[in-house]
Amino acid sequence: MWICPECFIENSANNESCSKCHTIKQDTDPKVRREHRRADVLKDKKTMYTHPGSFGWKLSKHGTTSDTENTSTDTAKHITSCRDDYTVVAALDLGTTYSGFAFSTRQNPLNIQHVEKVPTCLLLSPKKEFVGFGNDAIRIYTELVKTGQHTGHYFLQKFKMDLYENEHISTEMTIQDMSGKPIEAMIVFRETILVLKKSLVYFIKCKVLDVKMEDIRWVMPVPTFWNDAAKQFLRKSIDFIDIPEDQFQIALEPESASVFCQQQLSDFSASLPGTKYLVVALGGGTTDITAHEKISSSTLRELIFATGNSYGGTTVDDRFLQLFTAIVGKDIISDIKQNYPMAYIDILQGFELVKRNISTTNSQKVNVSIPLSVLDLKCKQVLGKDFRSAIGASKFSSDIELHEDTMHVDVGLMKAFFNVTINSILDLIKTRLQEPAVSDVSQILLVGEFAESSLMQDKVKSEFPSKRVIVPEAAGLTVLKGAVLFGHNPSYIQSRVMRYTYGVGISDEFDPAVHDEAHLVVQKNGSKLAKHIFDVIVRKNQLVDAGTSIESEYLTIDPNQKTMEFELYFSSNEKPVYIDETDCKPLGSVIIHFPDVCQEERDVKVSFVIGNTELEVKAVDKKSRQTVTAEFNLF
Repeated sequence: MWICPECFIENSANNESCSKCHTIKQDTDPKVRREHRRADVLKDKKTMYTHPGSFGWKLSKHGTTSDTENTSTDTAKHITSCRDDYTVVAALDLGTTYSGFAFSTRQNPLNIQHVEKVPTCLLLSPKKEFVGFGNDAIRIYTELVKTGQHTGHYFLQKFKMDLYENEHISTEMTIQDMSGKPIEAMIVFRETILVLKKSLVYFIKCKVLDVKMEDIRWVMPVPTFWNDAAKQFLRKSIDFIDIPEDQFQIALEPESASVFCQQQLSDFSASLPGTKYLVVALGGGTTDITAHEKISSSTLRELIFATGNSYGGTTVDDRFLQLFTAIVGKDIISDIKQNYPMAYIDILQGFELVKRNISTTNSQKVNVSIPLSVLDLKCKQVLGKDFRSAIGASKFSSDIELHEDTMHVDVGLMKAFFNVTINSILDLIKTRLQEPAVSDVSQILLVGEFAESSLMQDKVKSEFPSKRVIVPEAAGLTVLKGAVLFGHNPSYIQSRVMRYTYGVGISDEFDPAVHDEAHLVVQKNGSKLAKHIFDVIVRKNQLVDAGTSIESEYLTIDPNQKTMEFELYFSSNEKPVYIDETDCKPLGSVIIHFPDVCQEERDVKVSFVIGNTELEVKAVDKKSRQTVTAEFNLF
């Protein structure tokens, strides 16, 4: 009997290829077996030197596990790092445009309590200390501008997008505030999460609940297509605000919304097992799409890995701002943004109040409030005329009428601001629906802040008339509330489809039939090695049960070795060969710390826990059978 390295099912020894996926049977010599096996079907093992040399790691030995070590079962292990002794689940939603928090008790999880979300705006002092958040940050910064004391302060907004757009996430990375000043991203995220945490604790106390900090399980929803480096960055931020690691969990935004709708929407929760639906999470800065199948009243499975793009409510706002830029010029808009932040935000909030109600049936002009006094002031200073005259001299003179501090904008022009964003989202939905796994999806679930836009809803319904489009009431709160429910039951999502291929970098014996000359290294003794080999842990598009443990064994090299370190990589390619390929990127390093040192060679079993919302690494010293600390660090 042999185990298929692709789908992990058992095959007869006479089968030359897998009966399920038709993968060709590998040579029985374990030296040519390169794949890690799932722990529940592990037959062969390999160990590697784990001190990086100039070309990676060298294979040390191969062997076969004993019958007592084989833990073959039909069910994958389910592992959670969160403590189970909690009384409250608290969710902190750091959004691109708005942030908020919610909680519910273990005794009554469906009674979710929350307050109105506030703008995601953070104000820090010149010493990078917290000053204000949300509307307070806007108000205080405005007062500082009036007195000329604002120049050293840091005013930040929409900084969540920096973890999506940055390809080189690290704990030392910097981002820019509204005026362009650089500041450490870790400080920004730390202070934001801290103020949300403090506000939630105060909110709980106001409800006269006697809850200790150690009784709270904290949850934060993030976009599904954030890579593991972004999630690790967020977890590192948590380290500074006194939330223990075993009380913190990351949830995924579309999953959270899906769980909420299954639990709280009566017509949706009544759907039968086997029902498939597309989840489209339309946030302020991003669109996030996945698909789920209902397994039972309390379990779902993912049908396709989640993907998305950077189109959301803010990209519509950006096009509205382009209207002002076309009328008064880029310099005036930049001046208002830096020196009149309240006016700048008033422009966006005035548009926000009306954009959700613009629909395909609108025919009247749309009324948008504006900070006219500031616009008049800057136009007179720079252009020598007021804002009304600037409109009259622009190409929009026939589309806009000005009545006091309100612009009456032609509805056709207003709808045009949505076109690029909506078309990009519709194209992404079409692409996802073309995948075989979701060809029979019957429903589309629209959630998130931008899902509250009537125009967005109308366009989706008209573009996909054969699908039932479901938009929950207060769609902008479904992710936040769903994160609370997910915190109560993290096993709600039974299985997930891997978005990346994960692996470690190794070196192995050079095989000219497999390896190219560019990766050949000749050692002093004449032996030939292939460097930078991508040794696969799990592949992209593979369906994995939540909490599946994939195990490998590693050896120390030196006597009295205190730590063991190896590097993790991920690739958007399903079958990468080398870690230096274009699609392959470093994720971070795993450092295993030994509480004691010994002269003997140390054999460590490392478990990569996959299928959850985060990649986890656990390690056990085989000789002492003690769990040792496995620390994951970003590069």
